[in-house]
Amino acid sequence: MVSRILRSKEIITRYLMRACVTVRQNGDSHLQQVMQLVSQVYSKQQQLIDMNLGVPPHIREG
Repeated sequence: MVSRILRSKEIITRYLMRACVTVRQNGDSHLQQVMQLVSQVYSKQQQLIDMNLGVPPHIREG
């Protein structure tokens, strides 16, 4: 399960990097929204990894 989450994280990272490049090239003002989405995705994935590894939530937040 953790390996699938990590693999999906790699794929999502690639797509998000492409999105950031596209946003920058187009001079679009949505970069802040893209970065917030990146943060949310990574946070959720880390929660899933921690949950599968049995890491208590309060340890990650500290």
